[in-house]
Amino acid sequence: MGSTTLSGTAGLSAQGAATVVVQDGSGTPLQGVTVTFAVTAGGGALTGATPQTDAQGQATLGDWTLGTVAGQLNSVTATVAGLPTVSFTATPVAGPATALVLTTAPSAVATSGAAFATQPVVQATDLHGNAVAQAGLTVTAAIQSGGGTVSAGSTAVTDANGTATFSGLTVTGTPGTRVLVFSAPAFTSVLSGTITLNGGPPTTIAATQGNNQTADAGTAVPVLLKRW
Repeated sequence: MGSTTLSGTAGLSAQGAATVVVQDGSGTPLQGVTVTFAVTAGGGALTGATPQTDAQGQATLGDWTLGTVAGQLNSVTATVAGLPTVSFTATPVAGPATALVLTTAPSAVATSGAAFATQPVVQATDLHGNAVAQAGLTVTAAIQSGGGTVSAGSTAVTDANGTATFSGLTVTGTPGTRVLVFSAPAFTSVLSGTITLNGGPPTTIAATQGNNQTADAGTAVPVLLKRW
């Protein structure tokens, strides 16, 4: 029997063979004995899980697809009736970065032209949502729906942990709801939740009509009505 500790990537086949040897009390290999392999921790799946021993008394599991959670212990046992079980373990690592997830959402309510009180944080992940430490990835925020513009802080770059933290992200537009999208080249993008954008505080006032009217001294100036 080889090593009982294997390795591999989350969601993919374990690297290395899960092999047992069955012998009698004198150490003679036994052929034709059925060995049953079963997952006991970490999820995943097996194929060829009931092999029979060969002339050398060895039986090898067909394939062990590891669970999808990186860093979580996976284990498989090999059982022969009447004998103690043998355990194999593997702790999968994250796969290559292919997607983005929003670990901190932007504020659900914001003011047009003002930076979000809570700035979004985006994480690079593998296919299964495991964090991947990929630095230097530029993540861009844009408006997915609702109109307007991202007027400041539209990009952030991932650090050594694969985390992109936005600073000064600001949306400008008419009051209403917005949804933002965060994207990077060749990555699966991620959407924010619905954001309520409120108008900013008043900054100007100007006459729209009623200016430069004329009337006789001592008489009322006509009131102009405007239908909205």
